[in-house]
Amino acid sequence: MKNIIRSEFLKINNNSYRKLLVALPLLAALIAFLLVGPQILESFTIYWWEALFLFALVGLLFLKDFKSEEKAGQFQNVTLGKLGYKIRVSKMILVAVQVFFSSAFLMLIIKVMESYLYPNYMEVNTLHDSITLLFMLLSVVWNIALLYYLSDKLNPYLLVVGNTFICLLIAPLIAQTKFWFIFPYTYHYKVAQTILHLRPSGDLEQSFGNLNHSTVLLCVLLSAMLTLIICMLMYRKKE
Repeated sequence: MKNIIRSEFLKINNNSYRKLLVALPLLAALIAFLLVGPQILESFTIYWWEALFLFALVGLLFLKDFKSEEKAGQFQNVTLGKLGYKIRVSKMILVAVQVFFSSAFLMLIIKVMESYLYPNYMEVNTLHDSITLLFMLLSVVWNIALLYYLSDKLNPYLLVVGNTFICLLIAPLIAQTKFWFIFPYTYHYKVAQTILHLRPSGDLEQSFGNLNHSTVLLCVLLSAMLTLIICMLMYRKKE
């Protein structure tokens, strides 16, 4: 497995991937900077990350990988039974790792804005923001697996576009209902709402209660369970 991961890493170890990991966090911060003042710049940056750019990044990384494999013959190197399954799992792991580094860069951008743009207005809770971004990543790993699982069934370009717009337009509405837990696209919204009191609509809650660890844990566990189920389906498909 290590050799497979190393081989897949060599494919993505280029400037086009690195530019993507840097560009999307910058876009999230830029949109927030242009739309709001310093008092809510931190939360609004994270809102745009969770609403649009997190899922967009996952989708674009998947698409770049798909296009590179398509040039090699329609994913021909990932249709080799159990070996193909291991290759796809390796690809999913590397997508998650790339999103982690991109999330870390977003955190760095927020700290730079606090230190150099609005040192007297922004008060960034680095620990809370970092934990939120980490758990948001853990709560969307199922989506990485879903894209790779459905790539054989649906047009990958339409899949990524639909996936992104579901997160942006539909998930925030469902995330505000009591049935949010049955719709996986809401999990990262609930993480941000629980830790940062950032509503799925993008505004901050007026009254802050105690941190509900159970909600965050539930989101991560549901994401892990769904990822496991998708991987099992993928494994059976490759047998």
